[in-house]
Amino acid sequence: VAPAPADEYAFFFTEALAPQVFRKNGQARFDCQVVAYDKLAQQTLEQYAAVCLLDPQPMPDNLWQQVTSYVEAGGGLAMFLGENAHTMPDFNRAAPQELLPVPLELQARAPDGNVYLTPNDSQHPMWAKFRPLRGSVDWEAYPVYRYWRFGKLVSGAAVVTTFSDQRPAIIERPVKKGRVMTITTPVSEPAELNEDDRWNLLPTGLEPWPFVMLSNELMLYLVGSADEQVNYTVGQPAIVRIEAQQRR
Repeated sequence: VAPAPADEYAFFFTEALAPQVFRKNGQARFDCQVVAYDKLAQQTLEQYAAVCLLDPQPMPDNLWQQVTSYVEAGGGLAMFLGENAHTMPDFNRAAPQELLPVPLELQARAPDGNVYLTPNDSQHPMWAKFRPLRGSVDWEAYPVYRYWRFGKLVSGAAVVTTFSDQRPAIIERPVKKGRVMTITTPVSEPAELNEDDRWNLLPTGLEPWPFVMLSNELMLYLVGSADEQVNYTVGQPAIVRIEAQQRR
């Protein structure tokens, strides 16, 4: 779900998940459907393996509740906060706070480009594929100029990744059967945006393959693929997670 024109705002993210050339030859890992926020109410969210809110706008309580119900039933949600969250009171109301990890505090700025992702010590499953590359990913080449700062996290929420200034970059919050990943900077800015107005260079820096890899690992985690092993060697115990109500 993206601001209008939705396809333009979602371009970098959907190309990272399902490049056009992969879609044409049937090799795309994900099937992405892009809708604008004014079309969200018409969507049956239960048909999707995961939902992403790109630079979410202020929404009425019934739409927030629609998304909350989806997550509570076991859905995965990613929220990339950006410019549209500048009306902080709209996001600090009770309805959106059912999903956000904490009320928004302020918009932090780092115009010198000295703030960037620092995932090297993260043990989160989302970063598992990055561990063999530790030290070889130049995150400094993809600076973050603006991001949202939070206060104290709600119970159960945890910081997955920080920026180089130790502020939260990615926060996970379990919501009943589902989970929410909140990213404190957006990935949906138009390509023609003036560099002085950009929030970051994650999808637009030189050869942004870390953004492509991160986007895929984030979504695999949200749809449940990243935390379950499916290939085993002979003699290795196989672990299958079964929810209590599904036990036989």
